[in-house]
Amino acid sequence: MKPASKPADRQRAKRHPTGVKAPRDDRVAALGVLIEASHERVLLLDVKGTIVAANKVSAGCFGRSVPELVGRCIYDLLPPDLAASRKAAFQKAIRTGRLVRHEDCRDGRWLAAHIFPIHNEQGHTAYLAVFASDVTASKEAEMEAAAHQRQLNCLLSELALAEERERRRIAGELHDRVGHGLVMAKVKLDLMRQSPIPDDWASRLEEVRDLVGQAALNTSSAVFDLSLPGLCLEGFEAEAQRWVERMRTLRPDIRFEFTSGGKSKPLAQELGPILCRALRELLVNAIKHAHAQNVRVTVQRSRHDVRVTVEDDGIGCDPAKVFEGASEKGGFGLCSIREHLDRVGGTMTVQSTPGRGTRFALTAPLKDRKQD
Repeated sequence: MKPASKPADRQRAKRHPTGVKAPRDDRVAALGVLIEASHERVLLLDVKGTIVAANKVSAGCFGRSVPELVGRCIYDLLPPDLAASRKAAFQKAIRTGRLVRHEDCRDGRWLAAHIFPIHNEQGHTAYLAVFASDVTASKEAEMEAAAHQRQLNCLLSELALAEERERRRIAGELHDRVGHGLVMAKVKLDLMRQSPIPDDWASRLEEVRDLVGQAALNTSSAVFDLSLPGLCLEGFEAEAQRWVERMRTLRPDIRFEFTSGGKSKPLAQELGPILCRALRELLVNAIKHAHAQNVRVTVQRSRHDVRVTVEDDGIGCDPAKVFEGASEKGGFGLCSIREHLDRVGGTMTVQSTPGRGTRFALTAPLKDRKQD
């Protein structure tokens, strides 16, 4: 025979017929343990902003203990601007009844809060559960990434502008130098075709030949400028030799020599284009201004430097006036060469005697000394 159950047992069984639900007090205690174990700042507020419950992390951020924090209005614990910002976020959660995410900054520290509305039996918001964490590190990383992106966008814009300026420069050179020369050659040929063969036809044909040759040289120079970014893939010596061979093809009446002291190797990203532009300028200068019949190019490398010499047997020049700028034919280009070499720690020297040719020597470090 079963013993009669006690009244308390019957009452408990009535409330919990399955016998598996923990008493409400135990559930609240368990919830409190979970909140306290959180590394985030956890607050429970009523709709007026009064702190109903808090964990130690939150209390520590306010410089108080949990008992000292409970019962205080959160808006009284914050600076006015910060209190207004958070009150607006809390009111939005109360008004919409939905989760609200909010970020603000205090004393250089960024705080991200998730605000959860808790509804009563009538479906109205009775409390707000606030879970906040310090996101300063991620925010700073985000702002740094944004700053880098803005910097990258500026650089890309500058690059696009530089490319456009370079295209316009090359287009201008093709129009002014190549186009003008070809037009003049055509005019002279038309005049010769319409007129009886003059006694000086040979000299006139020579003028036309020179115009066409100069146009071909200018075209090759412009093509060189367009292809310059990829010149260092096979090495500077290989590109220098190709440029000398190109000059030999354009001006078969001039004897070109090329000597390299070793195997062709790529140079530093900045140094290769500088030396190639310098070599191009010196070769064009020897043809156009020095009126040379023989041009010799030598490339040598040591352990720390690369040395390029360009020698010709032309009319020579006054070394003191070579770098005087735009007043000297070709001077602007030569002055620009020296400035670019100086920027990477290199040098440019010239030896010449009027009527006895010119020797240019370019020296550049294989490693930028100005960065050491």
